Amino acid sequence: MHHLGTELLKSRTGMDMLHVPYRGTGETIGDLIAGRVQFYMNSPPPLVSLVRDGKVKALCVSSNERHPGLPDVPSLTENGLRDLPLNVWFALYAPKAVPADVRQQLSETLEKALSDEGLKKRAFEAGSLVKFAGPDDVARRLRSEIAGWKDTAQAANIRAD
Repeated sequence: MHHLGTELLKSRTGMDMLHVPYRGTGETIGDLIAGRVQFYMNSPPPLVSLVRDGKVKALCVSSNERHPGLPDVPSLTENGLRDLPLNVWFALYAPKAVPADVRQQLSETLEKALSDEGLKKRAFEAGSLVKFAGPDDVARRLRSEIAGWKDTAQAANIRAD
């Protein structure tokens, strides 16, 4: 997502950026703090504490609205970049052969767990917003995301390793 999001931002703005592949977030953040890279796009959790501590500067959040955990950081929309689908989300997957009743039980259990206020508070403090989506919503979003990102990946010559 980070690579694709950066490529989409690059294509929509005309900015000239060089993609530097890293093996992990920690190495990338170390180089960002040290000034060896000038720009890094990632989801809030690994960076929010560094922003709050003043070790890195958040230029914007990649959504249409400000992130409630970073209220002083403008959104892409506020910076004139509308409709960039750069929201990171996570899903729980199971093998296709899992029976429908088991999938339903997993979904209900996950929905209950994600409604826990303590979990939501800890996630928020780390920079994440917790929202439950059921299996049908996730399947629709996944199909939409694959279709939406296909052109960006092809234009940037990005291939799965």
